[in-house]
Amino acid sequence: MDQFKELVEGQVVRSLSGRDKGKFQIVIKLLDDNFVQVADGKRRKLERPKLKKIKHLQKTNSVFDMTNVTNDSHIRKLLKEFMDDKEAH
Repeated sequence: MDQFKELVEGQVVRSLSGRDKGKFQIVIKLLDDNFVQVADGKRRKLERPKLKKIKHLQKTNSVFDMTNVTNDSHIRKLLKEFMDDKEAH
């Protein structure tokens, strides 16, 4: 479980459960040891990020600098390389 505590803001994660299972998202905010807020710029936007349990997320090695991310379009561009062909269209 210690690997999950290494999450940082701007990190790309993959959902392991819920309606968004298998989807890639970016960690917007770390709330505590159990919860983070994530957004994908499409279903979950910056104004209303999704609350996710950390144990339901798979960490990736990609971390983006979120200081310049101001809109959902930018998040979608960052996540574009992680989407499969079905999601991209």
